[in-house]
Amino acid sequence: MKATTKTAVKKAVVKTPRKAKNPAEASKSHSISCDDVKWEKIQKLAEKAGMNVSKYIISKVLK
Repeated sequence: MKATTKTAVKKAVVKTPRKAKNPAEASKSHSISCDDVKWEKIQKLAEKAGMNVSKYIISKVLK
């Protein structure tokens, strides 16, 4: 008996082009720059508030 195999039919995938980046647009990621002393102070305040540092910073920004 001869084994027959069907070739898979490939579906054409239509790719949408990526949106060009606008250098004037604000980036969606931000970084915080501070010295070690200030960072330790933020860590202690976050611990005192019972939050991790990220949540603490966000809570302060949203107030």
